[in-house]
Amino acid sequence: MTIRWLVAPTLAVALAGCIRMGSAVDMRPMEAAIATAASLGQSSTLAMNAMTQTTACTQVTQACTANFPCTGGVTITLGSDCPLPIGGTATGTVSVTGSWSSATAAKLSTTYTNVVAGTRNTVFVSATNVTATPTSVSYVGQDVRVQGAAALAAQSSWDVSIDTMLRYTISGTQQAAGGGNTSQLHVSDVILDPACALNPVGGSATIQDVSGFSVSTAHVAFHSACDGKAEADGAPVKLDFFAM
Repeated sequence: MTIRWLVAPTLAVALAGCIRMGSAVDMRPMEAAIATAASLGQSSTLAMNAMTQTTACTQVTQACTANFPCTGGVTITLGSDCPLPIGGTATGTVSVTGSWSSATAAKLSTTYTNVVAGTRNTVFVSATNVTATPTSVSYVGQDVRVQGAAALAAQSSWDVSIDTMLRYTISGTQQAAGGGNTSQLHVSDVILDPACALNPVGGSATIQDVSGFSVSTAHVAFHSACDGKAEADGAPVKLDFFAM
């Protein structure tokens, strides 16, 4: 999906109205998008790998390893052996079902059941039509259900890749409009490292909101130091990737 940034409207608002930048911009849509990508990246790739090899915290409920296409299912039990990419050790189960066209390609549906990290609820709830391989995941916002203060825009497209070190790299864009408001989000190469308890550890995001005569813009950069921190236009921002 191509995002066309609101250059002309932004200039008009800048001349006539209010501009907000950096940490004053609403970060919740970005947080929800990254948290959702982390959840789907983990559950989808665990399910793909569980079909062909023994993996921690997974149970194959319906095998699909031959005579493709076939229908398969995997249950993931979260815990200390299988922490969340964002949030660490959690409890609850994840159901992944779908149709495998080959050993390395599937269209999946995922549902979280009673998943919490400590006392915090995850943003992600469920998704359908997730395109998955053992090392990549793609989906659109209209196929995802989340909870909390920010929803994933229907007009959005997201990709998650997984490298040999099991690091997730998230990229995507979304655009939403309604009630005279327009918002746009671009996430670029946000990195989640399983060796870090305070992700993300790299990447950036750009947020732009236009409402009447007010415009908000933020360029967010995530620290690489595994400290769970980020800066928006040079100012520190507090991040929260759980449901409000």
